[in-house]
This record gives sequence, C-alpha cells and structure tokens, in this order.
Amino acid sequence: MGDFFLHRHWNWTQQRPAPTTPEFIKMCLDDIALHQHLLVGRAAHMAPHLLRENWLLSYQSIEGLARAASGIAYRHPGGEAFAHYFNNALAGEIDLFEPWFLKMYGDLQLAAKDFCQKHSDWEQLQSGNAL
Repeated sequence: MGDFFLHRHWNWTQQRPAPTTPEFIKMCLDDIALHQHLLVGRAAHMAPHLLRENWLLSYQSIEGLARAASGIAYRHPGGEAFAHYFNNALAGEIDLFEPWFLKMYGDLQLAAKDFCQKHSDWEQLQSGNAL
C-alpha cells in the first residue's frame, strides 16, 4: 500500500530534481533485468512476472493493489482475507491510510539521511557496490 501512496505523492517525496514515476520505475526494472542472474529463491521466480506485468507501475491504482493481493492469496495459504479486503473494502478506506504513509515516509527519509551520514562508505556503495 505504501507504493500506492508513493505514486500519489511522488513529487512531494523527491528532495531534488528526479525522474518521473514511470522513468524511475523503468530504471528499476532495467536494473532488475540486468541483474536477474543474481536473484535466488522466490525473488528469482518472481522477477520474470514483475518485469512482464510491470508490478511497480500497477501499484498506482487500487485495482493494481487488488491484483497483487489476489496473487499473494493464490500463492500463500490463508491469504484469502487479505485479498478479500483489497478487492472489496480498500477503495472506501484508502484515505484512512494516507496519514500513516506521510508519517512513515518522512521517518524513512530521516533514517536514510542518518544512515548516509554515519556511513562514510555510502558513496562507494552507491556507485556499483564496488569498494
């Protein structure tokens, strides 16, 4: 659900000139496709579906969230209630979760900034993960 609000508030979440949401998602998908050979387990199994169905872009709509919830319910026993909520009740309650996202994302930004300040090797990690 956080992805839904990230789409909704994309311009607010960016602290500097940034790509548009579709441009950023394309960059992520290109990176996943380029490094798909490094994935193992469930991530390796899910990557082709994520790439083919463009899950990241689909999360911008309630319908996309509902499809994701249905997929989770299909793959995991007991997920039917989760899928039912996302397919039936979420649309009428989505705005209840927005304050959570706004607070959580602000906290996440502060934690990321704190991490970068405390880890002088961050620049090295950011440029290709090569030390």
